Amino acid sequence: MRKISPEVAKHMDNLSNEAGVISALAIDQRGSLKRMLAEAANKPADETTIVDFKEAVSSELTPYASAILTDPESSN
Repeated sequence: MRKISPEVAKHMDNLSNEAGVISALAIDQRGSLKRMLAEAANKPADETTIVDFKEAVSSELTPYASAILTDPESSN
């Protein structure tokens, strides 16, 4: 079994829930999300639309996640 440093263990603990599971929220960061949003709105999806969508999903689902993956299109 591989040993980890106390610092890494602390970071892992911060990312984990009470059961020691990392339940990360990750929102699609590739072109498929842009295509789905464009199809749903019947118009091209711009950066503002994508950021607004990700913010709405994040605000609803973050309470149920122990970590969140963000990307350059995110506002935070």
